Amino acid sequence: VKSLDVFEEGPSWGGFESLAICPLLMASDEELAFLDMEGKRGLVRLHCGLEGADALIADLARALDSI
Repeated sequence: VKSLDVFEEGPSWGGFESLAICPLLMASDEELAFLDMEGKRGLVRLHCGLEGADALIADLARALDSI
């Protein structure tokens, strides 16, 4: 998420910006077990806004290549 340029970091409140967030990053092991989400700490939630699809796809590809 930190490697993205077009996507901003944060939750979506219904706006028009493209956003990305890791909602489980800071969850405890107990919280993950309660939510039945063990092993999913790296889950990324994306909200695609009004930016062009090509720009969003290129941003995601570049960020994934940096992992």
